[in-house]
Amino acid sequence: MQEQEPYKKPIVAIVGRPNVGKSTLFNRITRKWSSNVEDRPGITRDRIYGDCEIEGYPITLMDTGGLQIDNVSIVEQKMSEQAYKGIEEADFIVFVMDGIAGVTPWDREWIKKVRQIQTPKVFVANKLDHSSQDLKLNEFYELGVNPLIGISAEHRRGFSDLGESIIKGLNLDKYPAPYLQEDEKKESFVSELVEEGLLQDSINDLDLNDNELKNEDENEDAKPKDRLLSIAIIGRPNVGKSTLLNTLLREDRCIVDDAPGTTRDPIHSFVYYQDHEYKFIDTAGIRRRAKTKEKVETVSVMQALKVVDEADITLLMIDSVIGPTEQDAHVAGYAFEKSKAIILIANKWDEGIKKNSREEFESLLELKLNYLNYCPVIYVSAKTGKNMNSIFESIEFIRKQYDKTIKTSQLNDVFKKIVDHHPLPVYKGQQIKMYYATQVSSRPPTFMVFCNYPKNVHFSYKRYLINALREVFELENVPVRVLFRSR
Repeated sequence: MQEQEPYKKPIVAIVGRPNVGKSTLFNRITRKWSSNVEDRPGITRDRIYGDCEIEGYPITLMDTGGLQIDNVSIVEQKMSEQAYKGIEEADFIVFVMDGIAGVTPWDREWIKKVRQIQTPKVFVANKLDHSSQDLKLNEFYELGVNPLIGISAEHRRGFSDLGESIIKGLNLDKYPAPYLQEDEKKESFVSELVEEGLLQDSINDLDLNDNELKNEDENEDAKPKDRLLSIAIIGRPNVGKSTLLNTLLREDRCIVDDAPGTTRDPIHSFVYYQDHEYKFIDTAGIRRRAKTKEKVETVSVMQALKVVDEADITLLMIDSVIGPTEQDAHVAGYAFEKSKAIILIANKWDEGIKKNSREEFESLLELKLNYLNYCPVIYVSAKTGKNMNSIFESIEFIRKQYDKTIKTSQLNDVFKKIVDHHPLPVYKGQQIKMYYATQVSSRPPTFMVFCNYPKNVHFSYKRYLINALREVFELENVPVRVLFRSR
């Protein structure tokens, strides 16, 4: 049988005039704030690349500066040149327009040029936040653009149609997805919108609630090292990280000021609580790149991210008065991608709290940080010390799940029931078969599944396995990793 050619990641360029939402779209798809986004034209000057996965296919996404016409500054002209080079480099073009502003002379001019390019493309009318605004697409249809999709990059509306158009335009829908490497956890920005609810129905149908499946027999090889639990305190500047640490320590270990960015270097402190010792690490506030103007502050932010890499648990502090912001989502996303256990700390709960505001706050969490719905939330006041004990209780609660190990025999009994209920998918006409599974590490619990086509297990099936394992083995509040490899 002829070997399949190595998969080469296609490049998808996002182009359009300034301030139509290109960087917002780029950031939403890659699910990280790699580009500076402000409501001001010309923020993105160079081509910016980011990796993502669309329906199982690794893609390189490119953000570009705004395309210009004439009578512009030298800087704007160079930005436009960079954007056009991006068009020439791309395998697929996403041409973004402002759906609310409608067709502009600039749009007409560049649409003519882009349509002459042979590269497959899709035209996108952005900023259509509601279906009632889709009538504005008629104005663009009159230009004869095809295909045309109405989206809202800010609210992820229309992403499913956009993803399908990209896969179809790249002619990838005819071939099996190569998928990411086993240890990479990035998922499809399309299917993530619907998969959770669909897979939960299958998990609820499983008969896996036997008591013998929930014991804590240990696989000796998977035991964590006997080391101190390391806890990083992360969040935006001025959210109260140093105040929290000082309250936990009951001393002014950190310099606390109302000016954002007081903490420069990570501060390691040891706290004893009820016969347990913990290492807490206070970090510099992680803010958007556009606001890290000083070199010393940029270094501090890089050190903070390094602390997250080394920590076991992250306490993500959120200002409860302001509510979760896009920057909180950026910080949380970094810890999430690193498979860190996360505890959400709603700080300043003693300031300006309205009746029933907890429900409102949790609704905002669901909106902004829905991928962290498994993480515990604690409402505290770092200034007054309110509810500090709950932090330690949650840490111990997380530790038990984080360090849990499962016997191989027990694990395979569970996997058999899971796979029997919802079989692995078919690849090239052959059933993907699971031979056996074992836990290879903890912090976080990590399971290795040996099968015949490890690179062709779709991420949605991985999510199904993860959700089932969480429910059966009581791992609901920690990240769980499932890796696949051949025997």
